[in-house]
Amino acid sequence: SRLDGKVYSIKKEEGEFILSQEVLAQIGLAEAFVIEMAVDEVDIALIEIGQKAIVALDAYENKVFNAEVSMIYPQKDARSQTFKVEAIFTNPPDVLYSGLAGEANIIIRKKSDALTIPLSYLQDGNQVQTADGSVQVETGLRSLERVEILSGLDTNSVIQKP
Repeated sequence: SRLDGKVYSIKKEEGEFILSQEVLAQIGLAEAFVIEMAVDEVDIALIEIGQKAIVALDAYENKVFNAEVSMIYPQKDARSQTFKVEAIFTNPPDVLYSGLAGEANIIIRKKSDALTIPLSYLQDGNQVQTADGSVQVETGLRSLERVEILSGLDTNSVIQKP
């Protein structure tokens, strides 16, 4: 080959017949992995090339890695109703394997001094349980784990997990 790479899998054995449309092997770069993310159509307009992403891989419990969005595919997948977005690690793990699963958060905005609570504490879309009962809150930005509280609670509020 004119390029250096790594063979990740060979799909055929010696002597087998191979059609021109069949996959013979999976070959890629040994030192660079592309992160493939599925972004919901509601969120795709917020994503731009160059945005930072925080990636948690199932194989590396309690560790996060940084990445940068490198490609946004403009065609929506009709089955999953998502868009494919690619990112490249800026601080990859020491050992990576093709096909690892994980979760990524793409940073679309930063806000300092924001009041956030765990998303699991939010009930019925906009209520939080306190010692005094249920409190109506106004929410702002959210990630897969936390939600910003714009009004209804303050830093002295004590909330209870439902």
